[in-house]
Amino acid sequence: MRISLLVHGFPPHESAGTEQHTAMLCSALTNRGHTVQIINATRSPGHPHGTIVSNKNHHRIVNNVSARPLHTCEKDLIIRHHIERLWSVFDPDIIHVQHIQFLSSDLTFPCPAIMTLHDAWLWCAAGGQEIDQKMKPCPGPDPQKCASCAPSWSPKLPKRGQFLMRIAQALHKIIPASKLNQMWHTLPLSLRFSFSHSTQKFEPESPIAAKNRNIAMIELSKKFASIIAPSQYLANRAQEHQVSPVRVLRHGVQNHKRHIGGDGFLFVGTIAKHKGPHLVYQAHKKSKESHRSLRFYGSLQTPQLIPEDMWKGIIANHEICDLFQRADALIMGSIWPENAPLVIIEAHSVGCPVIAPRIGGIPELIEEGTNGLLYEPGNIEELAACMSQIVHIPKFDMRPPLFNSVVEAHLAMYEEHLCTHP
Repeated sequence: MRISLLVHGFPPHESAGTEQHTAMLCSALTNRGHTVQIINATRSPGHPHGTIVSNKNHHRIVNNVSARPLHTCEKDLIIRHHIERLWSVFDPDIIHVQHIQFLSSDLTFPCPAIMTLHDAWLWCAAGGQEIDQKMKPCPGPDPQKCASCAPSWSPKLPKRGQFLMRIAQALHKIIPASKLNQMWHTLPLSLRFSFSHSTQKFEPESPIAAKNRNIAMIELSKKFASIIAPSQYLANRAQEHQVSPVRVLRHGVQNHKRHIGGDGFLFVGTIAKHKGPHLVYQAHKKSKESHRSLRFYGSLQTPQLIPEDMWKGIIANHEICDLFQRADALIMGSIWPENAPLVIIEAHSVGCPVIAPRIGGIPELIEEGTNGLLYEPGNIEELAACMSQIVHIPKFDMRPPLFNSVVEAHLAMYEEHLCTHP
């Protein structure tokens, strides 16, 4: 079978949960003898917008725009043309879209197409997070609210950052983009933050633009033969917002290991307000288990949220399970309704208990008192109490499904649509 996977990023350049899931699926399908094409968006300041960087059946399309205005309806004529041309050459039997952000929403699919929802991005232009400007859960899209909320979320480069981008574009003719990227990461964090984050007040967009963006996303969803979600929560939310029908297909893990413990608490995720690292830090100080270490791993988006000495950098994906094996617990502070965080599944794959907020699809993954504890989102006192309780939970044998079974379910779905496709 010839399968094209479309996603907004791909390892090693981009490596969040969606990207990791796509990489695992690609590898598993290839190992089963299928021919897989990867098309993904990527940032590369040394290359002009729309540049294609190809390696056999893997094509990275450069899009250095951090977020599109609502009025674009997530459409990009250049990127659309590139993707459809790559499909015409590859001639796929099945197209599986993992995420369309940074690509284009007006694609014409030449064969049956499937989409996996990894967040609420189709109906939430503010990064699919479903939280409002006051960091409270949002009931759903409203043109008036979205017109101001989405621009306030959109990352914006300050003038000094825009100037640095122009320098990078000029230098790429003599210095490879990969080398420029390495040079960027050698700069002190505080300096990188000042170049990449603007304090300038945002300008709201028009409610009509917000409404049209939502309509465009619903129209996009109608083009798919099947839509998948890894949690019942997200499937229900999608159907509430006219994205349906949606099948639930849980994520899986590569293998199962034995838990060791004794190495303190871990936070693994982006250091940003919606992930709640500051809440985890405050709760840890109040906890009776504050003598146990607390370490933060992840991309440092908002460094002022936690003490600098507690941030341990970005952990390589192949090292995460080793960390979880030795940790006493994974602690999550999310204040946004996460779908089915891979980090929970990875922790459970080695028997590491998880403390997480009772929000989104998270409660579907945690059997309270067995493989973790749940608390009210944002409640620091309750989170602190959970930290004191979690170390007394007995070791548990229940584990997430293995990824092999997830791949087989995907293949069965692909075959189903191939059989019905004329």
